[in-house]
Amino acid sequence: MNLRPKLHPFTTENNKTYLPAAYFTMTKKEKTDFLQVLHDVRVPDGYSSNVSRCVKLKEFIHLVRECRLGGPVHYRWMYPVERCLGRYKHTVRNKAAPEGSIAEGYIMDELLTFCSRYLDNAQTVHNKPPRHQDESKGASKRIKLDMITFEQAHRYILFNSDDFLQFRKMHIDSLMETNNMERTSHQQLMKQHRDQFCSWYKSHVDKLDGAARMELGEKLVSHVRGPMLDAEEYKRYVVNACCTAPWMSTKKKKSNSGVCVTTETVHLLGKLTRIIEITL
Repeated sequence: MNLRPKLHPFTTENNKTYLPAAYFTMTKKEKTDFLQVLHDVRVPDGYSSNVSRCVKLKEFIHLVRECRLGGPVHYRWMYPVERCLGRYKHTVRNKAAPEGSIAEGYIMDELLTFCSRYLDNAQTVHNKPPRHQDESKGASKRIKLDMITFEQAHRYILFNSDDFLQFRKMHIDSLMETNNMERTSHQQLMKQHRDQFCSWYKSHVDKLDGAARMELGEKLVSHVRGPMLDAEEYKRYVVNACCTAPWMSTKKKKSNSGVCVTTETVHLLGKLTRIIEITL
């Protein structure tokens, strides 16, 4: 039955019953840190309301007491009910028969909701256009890529296109032949592959003759040079109707700045710091 004797109440020497704290019980400092995270959190646009407005660090003891006395808030929260009653209150037209007016207003609301699902050319609550148009950009400025950013962009292109898959396998095979695999781990091999593939691919293409380059194609040959050093940096970019902006570029409480980069072995999570458009 998965009983936990350590959590059973026991009697102390002073003849008082003591109930041990559960594993999930937080200390006062842990509660303060947790509320601080909620106060400073930035969620994606449209994910939720401004959570920080609902957090008051000086009143968390009062909130804990309410939870202890009343239990979970969704069992006793009256705001959704009051909001719904307030909406129905505005449907009353005949004060002599408020119940009938509310019933007619509810039926009319359901009918309009049902009919609006079949109206393709009319704007309704179900087909509102997004607040942000896809691929729209904010103000931009011309920048020069430094060598670190240039190498990162070049590496990202070569490692995220299936056109270079066969060359990546060739490079890994050459590393396995030159390295002592008994002393080289898989992580070390992948690190060498990541650091050396761009230069290896350039030297590999440079050794090809004209006929081999023609067979390889202009697209794959042109990637030897990497992107141009002149690039455009943007303050925001809209993807899937969500406005994406760098983490520190906005003071808004809502910010779509989380990124996920998938590699061959792991998923890397981070924050978007710059939005740069490169040209090949």
